[in-house]
Amino acid sequence: MPSGLLIYLRMRVMAIDFGTKKIGLAFTDPTVSFVSRTMTLRVKSDKDAAQKAAEFVNSEEVHKIILGYPLNDDGTKSQMTEKVEDFRKRLAKLVEIEIEYSDERYTSEEAEKYLHQAGKSIKGNKDRIDSISAALILNDYLQEQTGSTT
Repeated sequence: MPSGLLIYLRMRVMAIDFGTKKIGLAFTDPTVSFVSRTMTLRVKSDKDAAQKAAEFVNSEEVHKIILGYPLNDDGTKSQMTEKVEDFRKRLAKLVEIEIEYSDERYTSEEAEKYLHQAGKSIKGNKDRIDSISAALILNDYLQEQTGSTT
């Protein structure tokens, strides 16, 4: 098997749903075909969030980050948008890979609907909302890459 193919099969894309207290992470499989794993991390500060995300970039062999970009319903920036931009700057100093924004409007609402449809309470699964939101961001990215609308 050619070595270039082996390298490709070990790459991953990671999505981040940034929050000031928790960040949701989602990872593709090594072939960058589907969302394979999600998690939510508690963070103490923006610096801590960037450090923890950078650690996963290294340990999971991530070659690209998709960062949820929270905009208002009308497409304008919010206070959280500015925090995400600051987080991206911090993270970019720690990793040498591409960090791409992805519109994350409505992902939290979609995550809550998903939990509800699965018969889970939102109150008891707040941490899962962040990881599901990251998975939705990553899934949207993968669909854009393949041109799929499903």
